[in-house]
Amino acid sequence: MPAAPEPAADVAPTAPDVAAETAETPADQAARLVGEGQTLLRDGTLDKALEKAKEAQALNPGNAEAAALQKRIEQEQADAAARAAAAAAKAEADSKAAAEAQAKQKAADEAAAKLQAAQAEKAEAERKKADEKAAKQAEADRKKQEADAAKAEAARKKAEAEATKADEARKKKEDAAAKKADEDRHRADEERKKAVEADKARKAEEARKKKEEAAAKKEAAKPVKVEKVEKADKPPPPPPAGEANDAQKEAAKFAALAQKATTAKLKVLYLRKAVDRDPANGKFKQMLKDAEAELAAQPN
Repeated sequence: MPAAPEPAADVAPTAPDVAAETAETPADQAARLVGEGQTLLRDGTLDKALEKAKEAQALNPGNAEAAALQKRIEQEQADAAARAAAAAAKAEADSKAAAEAQAKQKAADEAAAKLQAAQAEKAEAERKKADEKAAKQAEADRKKQEADAAKAEAARKKAEAEATKADEARKKKEDAAAKKADEDRHRADEERKKAVEADKARKAEEARKKKEEAAAKKEAAKPVKVEKVEKADKPPPPPPAGEANDAQKEAAKFAALAQKATTAKLKVLYLRKAVDRDPANGKFKQMLKDAEAELAAQPN
């Protein structure tokens, strides 16, 4: 029976042996490249990850992991391209919709501007028409007032002529009439106070409408024009003290007309005549002062 071989002596490995043990095979390199490609894929670096997958397949053509990695990366790239295309299409659609909306808004703004211009033109035409109508009415009122004043003056002169024929009878009659006139005036003052309060409440209700009407009549209500008319209509001096009763009647008549006046200008004119006929009447003076303030407060 042959003897067993002796164990080999410990011999240091040679350099080629070490290189053989540490050398990386193509399969190992491919596996490493696949791992690097997967890391790059997770980081989102698709192009470099694809390069790693292709290198791995070149080293180890049958490597299924490398092929699967390449397929996955290419799918990710395709999905990313599709998302980018969809985003671009959406951005283009949004831009187009925004442009259409802007065009519609521009058209709407232009239509609104045209409508506003047409309304302004119509309002201006209506204002001019109202101004002309107010001017004609003011002229008619002025002529009527002059006629009424002339008629009242003729009546006053006639009363003076008749009074000279029966002075004593007239005095007695005037005394009784003066007493009655005082009572009537006092009663009228009380009624006028109530009417003024009611009129103020009504004016407060119609403030908005009257403001528009006053604006339409601004040309007819200018202070300069009022002063000219007042100077033209200024009545002669009041009658003598002995004939104050007739003057007071005329003053009361003008005050009543002032209460019915449709414009502040006419109210001032009537009250001026009332004060001229009865200068001692404090009530008429206060009414005139209020009417002048009302006229001055109106817009020019």
